Amino acid sequence: MTIGSWDPNEKKTTANDEVNSELLACFIAATKKLPCELNTILRKEQLQQSQIIEASASAWQIAINEFSNEELVLLIQFFTVVEAQLPTWAAGAKSPAILINRELRRRGEKLNKEILLWIKNNTDNRFIPNGSPI
Repeated sequence: MTIGSWDPNEKKTTANDEVNSELLACFIAATKKLPCELNTILRKEQLQQSQIIEASASAWQIAINEFSNEELVLLIQFFTVVEAQLPTWAAGAKSPAILINRELRRRGEKLNKEILLWIKNNTDNRFIPNGSPI
């Protein structure tokens, strides 16, 4: 048995350190095919990426910065539906949909009534899209 060496200067990357933009692009494409079961659209390895919901707010900010407002709305819809369809994706008050909605508001964009009603009809998560009251 060997014991590895530890380098205190080595940056350790965890699931909370980054959000894969390519994966988000796949989620956007899948959302365009709704309504249907996401497990019939996404590949098995994409469905197993539920740890993405644990990513830090700063990691999310970096990842979503490159997406348009329309794409961000699609991501909100994805995270709304995936949580309802796949129990391992349940996020509650930590839903990425909340962080994404905050980015939209920062950009001066508000979700329209149609999208808000769609969210309400497609989730039991009372925190989406605005988060918990402060």
